[in-house]
Amino acid sequence: PVPFSFVEAASGSKERAGPFEDERIKAERKLRLAVEKAFRNIFTNIKKRLRREGRKEIAFKGRSDVPNDEAFWSLQKTEFMAALGDQPQALLQEGVQQASDLGLAVGFDVVNQQVLDLSATYTDQWWEQLSGTTRRGMRRAVQTHIDEGTPLKTLVKDLEPLFGKKRAKLIAATEVTRLYTEGNRVAFEDSGAVDQVKWQTVKDAVVDPDCEALQGQQWPLGQNPVSPPLHPNCRCWLAPVVDEKPLLRAGQAQ
Repeated sequence: PVPFSFVEAASGSKERAGPFEDERIKAERKLRLAVEKAFRNIFTNIKKRLRREGRKEIAFKGRSDVPNDEAFWSLQKTEFMAALGDQPQALLQEGVQQASDLGLAVGFDVVNQQVLDLSATYTDQWWEQLSGTTRRGMRRAVQTHIDEGTPLKTLVKDLEPLFGKKRAKLIAATEVTRLYTEGNRVAFEDSGAVDQVKWQTVKDAVVDPDCEALQGQQWPLGQNPVSPPLHPNCRCWLAPVVDEKPLLRAGQAQ
């Protein structure tokens, strides 16, 4: 699954997987608020641009430039990154800290540099996926507007879900899982003690069937065929396995 995919997941439980549920819930809320802020700013810029095009009578006749204007979207990337701040890096570091809290010995000097490198790459990929999904959605909405001849206010209304709270919440839950997983992986590899990883779900009634099928499966570290998030809103995690024992609680390896 790609970052910021706009697909509603079947899973809607308020429960969270793993031994760090409270931290995860807080992280999701913080990231959700940042994404909501970014969406508000970007949508405001888009509406201004559409109205300006409308006044020039060039919009909605097959020639609206908004979805295809690279310079415009470069500015929106700046808006988005400003709203996020250092949260991606902080979430990766939280993933590393989780491994340490489970009792693994982690060399933070080395790992922190890996986190910095990962964060830079991740945020660029994140934006590419977000902007790509958003721009495709805009193209479809604009084309429908052209075909049906609806007013500008209808187009704006149709675009709202792309920048709404529901999407922001879905993104936050999915990306916290992704960033935690990456931080965990870096720490597992650095520790030198993790032999395998074991797929863990919340084990509740709304676990996605594909995730449920993976529950309890183990693979050598670095050889797992899939990683959380398996789908949008995925709550799964990979437990480290040390000496054939999965670490499922804080301090278990100590």
